[in-house]
Amino acid sequence: MKPWNNRNLTQALKRWRRGDDKALEEMVEEIYPLCCDMVARRLGHRLTPTFTRGDLLHEVLSRLSGMRQRNIQNSAHLHNLIAGMMLSEISDHFRNRNAIKRGGGEVAQIFDESHMSPAKATYYEKLLVDQYINKLAEIDEPSAYMFVFRYLFGESVAEVALRYEVSESTVQRRIRDARVWLHSAINKEASE
Repeated sequence: MKPWNNRNLTQALKRWRRGDDKALEEMVEEIYPLCCDMVARRLGHRLTPTFTRGDLLHEVLSRLSGMRQRNIQNSAHLHNLIAGMMLSEISDHFRNRNAIKRGGGEVAQIFDESHMSPAKATYYEKLLVDQYINKLAEIDEPSAYMFVFRYLFGESVAEVALRYEVSESTVQRRIRDARVWLHSAINKEASE
């Protein structure tokens, strides 16, 4: 059984949406170790001296508990939602941290996709991309989150393909399309 494409998790999700509070506990028990693994693989134990992996996961799971009425369709949709929340929490943390240290927010930068590799991505790219990932997800959610899992959480193309139950060439094509869209959107705004 693939961890995130989990029939038990989908059933617990449906029960939770119908009002079963115990189902949320079951969901958290299932997803917590998966979330820990996802964060640890890319971000390590500590994001900053004052923001740990546990802090991030606590924030994400707290936000999840307030989303009962949201139309979360299945475990794969839940996974995308959690990945988006993680990216958002990380971006918010670094944005706030930078604002405190520098007395202001981020300066717009031209998107340079050569930096968007698991080995080279910095929190500045994550900050910059977060707002655009959300825009792309409104248009093409699978491509947006394939990009997130590949470049921001450091999964291989094979792992992303397994997660979405598609071929590796499909993942590569959708990630390429996402990169083109992101590049265009970011450069358009930066040049305005």
